[in-house]
Amino acid sequence: MEYLNDEAARKALVTLEELLVSHQVIKVELLKVFKYPEAALEWLSHPKLPLENKSPASLLDSNPDAVLDMLYRIKTGDFS
Repeated sequence: MEYLNDEAARKALVTLEELLVSHQVIKVELLKVFKYPEAALEWLSHPKLPLENKSPASLLDSNPDAVLDMLYRIKTGDFS
């Protein structure tokens, strides 16, 4: 995925803002881990094996701690 298109980056950031309006801590962590909003959105939207093959976005309301834990593990390099 190319992350150089300013318009696409702006749209991704707006979408990210809308998606995470009630999850500010997760938004901050996402933007620490992923440099580009498009990358954060892509990560949020795809199922992850450690999340029982659910997407992080689908767990934002029911289990935000699992999303934060996974972001922390990515940030610290813990892929166990």
